[in-house]
Amino acid sequence: MGSSDTRGISELLLPVSVDVVDRQIKAAIDLLARSYSAINDQSGGWYHDLSNQPPGPVATAVALLAFRRVGMKPPAPEASWAFLRQRQIRSDDLTLHGGWATNTTDGQPTVEATAIAVRLFGSGTFGFSSFTPDCSAALRFLAQHQNRGGGWGSLKDCPSRTTTTAQSMQAVASLCPDDPMLEAGARWLIKHQAPTGGWGERPGADSSVVHTSLALQALAACGSDLMQTSVLSAFDWLTSKITDAPGTEIHAFMETYNITAANHRKHQWRETMHHHGLALAATALLLHPHPPGQALRKCYKTILGTQLPSGEWVSRQESPAPALWPTWHCLSALLDLRSASLLRSGDTLVWLDHAVAVRRASGDTKSLSSLVRAPHTQRARLFVRRRWASVLLAAAAAVAAILAISGLLTWPNAILTLLLPVLLLVAQEAARKPPNR
Repeated sequence: MGSSDTRGISELLLPVSVDVVDRQIKAAIDLLARSYSAINDQSGGWYHDLSNQPPGPVATAVALLAFRRVGMKPPAPEASWAFLRQRQIRSDDLTLHGGWATNTTDGQPTVEATAIAVRLFGSGTFGFSSFTPDCSAALRFLAQHQNRGGGWGSLKDCPSRTTTTAQSMQAVASLCPDDPMLEAGARWLIKHQAPTGGWGERPGADSSVVHTSLALQALAACGSDLMQTSVLSAFDWLTSKITDAPGTEIHAFMETYNITAANHRKHQWRETMHHHGLALAATALLLHPHPPGQALRKCYKTILGTQLPSGEWVSRQESPAPALWPTWHCLSALLDLRSASLLRSGDTLVWLDHAVAVRRASGDTKSLSSLVRAPHTQRARLFVRRRWASVLLAAAAAVAAILAISGLLTWPNAILTLLLPVLLLVAQEAARKPPNR
């Protein structure tokens, strides 16, 4: 095979180099290692903007989870775990006991902060180890704050939201995969799935890439049947949103909402959560019973192409300063890719001299060469659909030139035949141009 053929196949498949993935994972972990902030010799952690400000429990739990997933020892692990133990709320009030408060919630523990911590404990072999905080109390906190309908808000009786419900389900599933809380949470998600197939940030809201991805991850974590019609429709909605989005769209989403709590005195504050939708979608689409190659290629091409030299990822909605959330979401997507099983039921392994191919059960009647060229055909169809006026003009110009050269049409008439395609092209470009604001 010549070099030009090799380049063609590479462009066709958009291959992902495992070495590149590993280098970017290492760069992100190195960034987290540099961002550790010590309070004293016995306590320390991370802050959400990866600065040396006083650490918070959520950022600290996320950073420890990242090191755990990579399989590397974090800086000062004893001090980090001590910090999480110190920040866990101990109270005779069961609505407070076992949870975590952030630096901005005036001592009020929330579901968002506690769910992240519980997910850390459920990773690997931490579980109920002696050096971890009280995991049983943390699970009871989440149980106390699950709403009657099965979803979770920030606190008991706060409106249930997709993000808090999905985060809580993943947290509980990591420690107790058979807990009844999960079945109730799954029922709430399915009940509030939008007619389009996706999920919004709350019931009735427009579907978004972020919340559909989070819901799919939560349903997979609690063992829901991913082949049921409602879940497959969500996968279809998500796939089309990623595939049809322009260029390197990362589907950034800043979720903000007010939280009100009543505990002896009334607290109210504003919660802000930053989401890197494309990275969340990549993780969700890896769970698809038949992973969509074109959408996944687009996700990982963008993720691998947007990491900064410092090791971080940023979103358009955040400042240029290092930020934990987009970095965590992208790092998590790369780790999910690194550990993903490529095999599905019914697949066939094909061993070649220098490669191993996995033939999907759905493609069993197709040749390997046709399967390899399928992405190229899909991209050609997408190009024609988006640029049909340009394709029509090019085809009309070619036909007119052939007819004029052969003497079947005069050159002036040949040029006149291009008038309608030109007008259609102008109209299409005008429709694509964003309005002036």
